Amino acid sequence: MVLPSAAWASVSIAVAGFTERRKRSNGVVPLNAGAFPPGEMDDTFGPEVKFTGTQKGMKINRSPKEGFQFFGAVKIDGRTEAMTVGLHDINGKKLFSVDLPPRK
Repeated sequence: MVLPSAAWASVSIAVAGFTERRKRSNGVVPLNAGAFPPGEMDDTFGPEVKFTGTQKGMKINRSPKEGFQFFGAVKIDGRTEAMTVGLHDINGKKLFSVDLPPRK
């Protein structure tokens, strides 16, 4: 099946375990994943790595407190219909972005 106007975002996250924290009275528990060095790319479907926030050879399971916490943002221009996808660090600094034109 071909989807003419679809955008896919993929993030690799592995959650090793979860411990309930009963000490927080408001029920809010921060959930973060540790950072790992990039692995070998499986090119079965022809992916292309545009950006990686970690480096080969780095210590495994690095804490988000060490600067390895990222979030994405998507903006669609109402006039041009172009989509801008960005990746930011925990302080909001844009680390990478790509503009995707609409497929007409």
